[in-house]
Amino acid sequence: YLQPLVEELKELWAGVYIPCAHHPLKKVFIRAALTCCMSDVPATRKVCGFVGHNAIKGCSKCYKEFSSLESSDHISDLRRNFSGFDRECWPSRNLLDHRAQADNHLNAQTK
Repeated sequence: YLQPLVEELKELWAGVYIPCAHHPLKKVFIRAALTCCMSDVPATRKVCGFVGHNAIKGCSKCYKEFSSLESSDHISDLRRNFSGFDRECWPSRNLLDHRAQADNHLNAQTK
């Protein structure tokens, strides 16, 4: 039952031409591979493109914001409060938002 997937992955490994998003008549050559990433959570997040352990929005599945711990010393400003595990209140990430953010990143103006 995995044979169709294996065949598509072999085709992507060899390379395919796909339409360019900005120029529909132009085709772009791409290669792709399916890889397995096995590491601890902070390393996996970094390798897979998510922010580090100290991020305000550090979750790869939702938009929950983690505030800084309140304290009189400046070191606590660098520590996050990961409490509040009421999953019903966490706004989930979704494909449409992800694509919109990718478009914003792609179209961002640099100096």
